[in-house]
Amino acid sequence: MPGGGGGGFLQYMDSMAMAFGFLLFLWILHHACGRCVKLHHGAFLSGSMVSLIVVFLVGRKAELALDPFVGAMALLAGLLYATGFLALIDGRRRLTPYFVAYGMVGILGYALAAHYGNVTGAVWQMPLLWMTAIPSGAVLLGGPVWLMSRKGDGSHALWVPLGTILLYAAFYYMVGTTNGTIALGDNASSLINTLLAAGYLCHLLGFVLVRRWLAADRPDAAEPA
Repeated sequence: MPGGGGGGFLQYMDSMAMAFGFLLFLWILHHACGRCVKLHHGAFLSGSMVSLIVVFLVGRKAELALDPFVGAMALLAGLLYATGFLALIDGRRRLTPYFVAYGMVGILGYALAAHYGNVTGAVWQMPLLWMTAIPSGAVLLGGPVWLMSRKGDGSHALWVPLGTILLYAAFYYMVGTTNGTIALGDNASSLINTLLAAGYLCHLLGFVLVRRWLAADRPDAAEPA
């Protein structure tokens, strides 16, 4: 990763990010193995798995943040997390299937454009990236707020939007320092890894403190529209 400064405890932030991501995965896995597993359990579990792979990859070699196939995995992780929150909101599944189909078409199109490259990649990659990332990001930011205000999930739901902002900022700086459009100097590595660690910690706090998101004993018929 560009830059090697920021000594002391900050030099271990990459390991802390991986640790928090792994703890989040284990917490979701524990609840997803319950007797009444729903769509949002599978979405959160899949998202945590893919997200953990991405952070392991880019934590070891920041240049992989520019790899379009790693980018496709990051888009998939965001889509899966967003699907989980949308499934909690959309109890009768009026929007969730279309959201998933739209997102998967965008991700597959992005990966295919990257595979063929040249003119195809230049024309389609960025539009498909933004067409997928913006709706997922909107759900990740707005979904927990909606659940807090409309379903009484409590203020701890705000940990997830905060974590999402920090993770997005980490990848923004990672891409910028890798392709040379952002100059952070010797502190680049520490800043990026600290943002990753803080983002995963916020997500972990949100899922731990808001128990209803992973509760496995509520039948779908009891959920309001």
